[in-house]
Amino acid sequence: MDKSIQHDGEKYRYRMLDYKELILLISSNNDISTQIDDLYRILKPGYKYPTISFLKGGVILESRNQIYAIVLVEKNDEIVGICRVHEEKTSRKDNRVVNIGSVVISPTHRRKNLCSIMLKNTVELLNNMDRIQIIVNKNNPNALRCYTSVGFKQVGHIIYDGEEHHELVYSQ
Repeated sequence: MDKSIQHDGEKYRYRMLDYKELILLISSNNDISTQIDDLYRILKPGYKYPTISFLKGGVILESRNQIYAIVLVEKNDEIVGICRVHEEKTSRKDNRVVNIGSVVISPTHRRKNLCSIMLKNTVELLNNMDRIQIIVNKNNPNALRCYTSVGFKQVGHIIYDGEEHHELVYSQ
């Protein structure tokens, strides 16, 4: 999926790539890998793995007929937003659950509503799923506001990486 988005007089490119497409893109343009790594270092300051290594698990998992994708929002060939999408294995084959995670907007592009735009477009593409969920650290009220503005509703709390998080589910 690749489309152009106009927002506040600016033009952005929205792309949802499966892992195989992303590996091909990175292989042909090392700058993409560096930009993705730089964004993930904002999310996880200790992040040390090059993008190709990071994605190898996704390629293996993809062969199990699940969705694994990465969403890029770009402006003038610079990645300004990113998130990952993966389908969760459930015991019921007719219950398709997808998680959106690792949502990052470049600090220079925050407060421009790009996160909401990225998530709205992502949710549109996932409309055939039974459940779309996301978690957010309880100490991140800006992200919580963004996710609820898109249509996510808080359904509970979980402990993730030793910290309390809000669990949200998309409600159409």
